[in-house]
Amino acid sequence: RFDVYAFLQSQVMIHTIEMINNSPLLPNVTLGYEIYDTCADSTMAIKTVMRLMDDKSDSAESCIPLKCSYTNYNSTVKAVIGESHSEISVVIARLLSIPLIPQISYESTSEILSQKLRFPSFLRTVPSDTHQSKAIAKLALHLNLISVGAIGSDDEYGKYGVEGFLDHAQELGLCVPFKHIVPAYMFRNESSNHQKKIVEIIMNSSAEAIVLFTKPENVEGIIQEAIKHNLTKTWIASDSWVTSAKIAQIKGIETVGKIIGFTYRRKTVPRFKNYIRNLFANDPPDNSFLRQYKDCYPPCSKKPEPNIQNSLSNTNNETVNVSECTDDNFLIQMIDTDIFFGVYLAVNAVAQALGKLLICDSTKCERDFNFPSWELLKELKKVNFSVDNTEVSFDENGDFKLGYDIIGWQIDGAVNFTTIGEYHISGQIILYNKMAWTSENILITDANCSKKCNPGYEWKETNLKCCKACIPCKIGSVSAGGSQAECKQCDKMEQSTAGSEKCVPKNMEYLKWDDSFVIVLVFFDVVGFITTLIAAVIFTVYFNTPVVKSAGGYLCYIMFASLLVSFGSIFAFIAKPTTTSCLISYPLFAISFALCVSCILANLIQIFVGFTFEKSRNEKLQRFNNPLFVVIVCTGLQVFFCTLCLVVSPPYIYNNLDTFQNYILIECKLESMITVWAVIGYMALLATVCFIFAFKGRHLPDLYKNAKYISLSMLIYFVVWAIFIPVRLTVHGMYIPAGEGFASLLSSYSILCCHFCPKCYIILFNKELNNEKAIV
Repeated sequence: RFDVYAFLQSQVMIHTIEMINNSPLLPNVTLGYEIYDTCADSTMAIKTVMRLMDDKSDSAESCIPLKCSYTNYNSTVKAVIGESHSEISVVIARLLSIPLIPQISYESTSEILSQKLRFPSFLRTVPSDTHQSKAIAKLALHLNLISVGAIGSDDEYGKYGVEGFLDHAQELGLCVPFKHIVPAYMFRNESSNHQKKIVEIIMNSSAEAIVLFTKPENVEGIIQEAIKHNLTKTWIASDSWVTSAKIAQIKGIETVGKIIGFTYRRKTVPRFKNYIRNLFANDPPDNSFLRQYKDCYPPCSKKPEPNIQNSLSNTNNETVNVSECTDDNFLIQMIDTDIFFGVYLAVNAVAQALGKLLICDSTKCERDFNFPSWELLKELKKVNFSVDNTEVSFDENGDFKLGYDIIGWQIDGAVNFTTIGEYHISGQIILYNKMAWTSENILITDANCSKKCNPGYEWKETNLKCCKACIPCKIGSVSAGGSQAECKQCDKMEQSTAGSEKCVPKNMEYLKWDDSFVIVLVFFDVVGFITTLIAAVIFTVYFNTPVVKSAGGYLCYIMFASLLVSFGSIFAFIAKPTTTSCLISYPLFAISFALCVSCILANLIQIFVGFTFEKSRNEKLQRFNNPLFVVIVCTGLQVFFCTLCLVVSPPYIYNNLDTFQNYILIECKLESMITVWAVIGYMALLATVCFIFAFKGRHLPDLYKNAKYISLSMLIYFVVWAIFIPVRLTVHGMYIPAGEGFASLLSSYSILCCHFCPKCYIILFNKELNNEKAIV
């Protein structure tokens, strides 16, 4: 069987070596390579390594000689890249540790390889399983999982992985209701009941998440059995199967629940896809591996059908279904960025160490290749460089410091292996969308039934195996922890987040000047204020013209003054409430607006008297044709209501502690709303009377259409307050004062724009209407 995975691994190494040979890193040095296939067999691996370890200083020796000291041992091969499997790497590392030839693995993760007394020359560009076990435990904690079951296989990978997870789970206070070890090659015994037994253990336990440290073939059987029993859990995958294409193709995989796990940092080898494409350019191919590939799978004349015919190897050494022929893009599609990037980093690490050892600059290297292997190993342990935005260095155990990508299986018809987060060796977990993967259950913080909770938690009885559960205190309550942990409510002036051990003072919130809504409000308020002043100047210049007289004459100045006060009253609604601002905000607007509407009403009565020719109706209206009297009486009533409001139930500063959980709202509060309704109701009455007069006078021969524009302004007033009042009664928050100011602002603008702006337009741009002849 042609192993596409092994082929691509070898090509990454060749491609990387060629890039280094074409770079100034090793200017007068050309790197070479020998590639061997160990066939995942220890005996074959030993034979291969012994061939690689020949003594360059003794041409008679074809393999490693027996010596008392290997201090000056100078082998032809200066470094070994590989092996993939931890079991084979252990065998190779034992041999290479004799002459201290550096070995860099791109996939072996077993934690025993970190033991430098046993494997002094072993390094790797992937993290140790020690980090993975810790990462899985931290991920479970990060996702608020209650209890996590652990399943591992009876081999170095599975046993060490599960034991490491149990240790870290205990440190973090996770509940582990069961641990189960399965045969390493369980999948080979199809007649066994191991899978069924595992599913029964899971179903009879309190575990809501399952960690699987075993081969993909074993996981496949467990998942298939889980599908048969309609078992739905959160499955936490180790790096051995988190990107398994074969498991992802299991029918019904979408029913087993969420699948999330870890793999090495996934990055693309630079220009590798183009390198593979170029291999196909020559026909016949120069590459012997590629010739073998084309012999096994000749090019298709059409796109291959998805029927299962043959198999190739993928990144987990599984079989991937392909047709009897393939197109040239098949190898491109097979490239797995995470594993192959490790090969790329391993070769670059050797090149960087050689550059230091051979004392290379941009033009030449001062030393030759006659050096013992341990010198290169010494430099390798010290490398610290950046390649493609990846920091490359090894710790004291020869382990790589790069962390993991967190992979989530997103199933939408097909399975997509999506990077949903990352884990740093320092222990930090970052999830890009935590809510999509987080369990809503409470976290059990004591796996061994200890007698105390951490601060911020309280004891609660539970039916789980792990005895009592420590539940985070809810928002607004705290706990000091301990053996009698109990959450206590914070004072109303204080707050806390969930799981806190102490209360903190709440923030005081009010409408601030730098708020975007306030900035807009103040801008339009200032514009209205300035526009009113401009209109007043225009009316003063053209005071004796018919337009100004029809608008009210001297009454216009009272209206301008009231509008200026009305615009100015907006500032009383903004900023931190004070006793003064609370007392004047409503009365200032109410009185000024009532004064303005009273002037308009007096002007309308004058228009009616002037254009009503029925004697009886004219006599009745004539009684009220005293503008100053109308203004004083109508405004006086509003002054009375406002005074009554301030005397009976004056507004005061109120700290709203109950409406909002996270902050205290400082607002002006009225003891009773009855007098306020009297003030607002009276303004509505004045506006209604104005609207009636204006509506009835819309057909009068008024050249300047005063009645029409006044009707429109009163309609705007009604609409604004009809919308605002229900909102004011039902909504609470710091933007309510701004809403009140906004309603007042629109009311003032309705009079300014509908009563004065049309007159200013006639005065400035339609002067033929502003003379006595036009009226006649």
